[in-house]
Amino acid sequence: MNDTFTQSLLKTSKNTSDLAKNQSLYAAPYFIWSNYDTGMARTSNNFLVNGLNVISPNYMYSTVLDYAGLAQSPYTNYLQSLRKEIPALNRQGYMDTSGTWHDDFGSNSLLNDYRYVQYSGMHDTKRNEQNFMIPGM
Repeated sequence: MNDTFTQSLLKTSKNTSDLAKNQSLYAAPYFIWSNYDTGMARTSNNFLVNGLNVISPNYMYSTVLDYAGLAQSPYTNYLQSLRKEIPALNRQGYMDTSGTWHDDFGSNSLLNDYRYVQYSGMHDTKRNEQNFMIPGM
């Protein structure tokens, strides 16, 4: 294909990394619907990266709870704090706060910690209720 056409289609430039180009294929707009005014601004969490409110599926649950003003568990609070440092991640890579995609998971201590938290959530049945359940649910 013509380079100009491909760049236009992917909304990238020749200077964009292959990982960033690949991630642009998975970008999709989203909205969180509410039947009443929640008092939350559209970008109240200030997760703007290059002017876009960026999120990945692992953060949707905690974000919906936050927008709805509902109680959070220690785990969802952890996800919200992690999102401030790593706004998006998936199996191919993660985005930092400057909007740059990286594919070297092992060099990021926050992602190593996240792996431990996920492992604990799946296998540590003794502490799951106190760490992963929402209070009062």
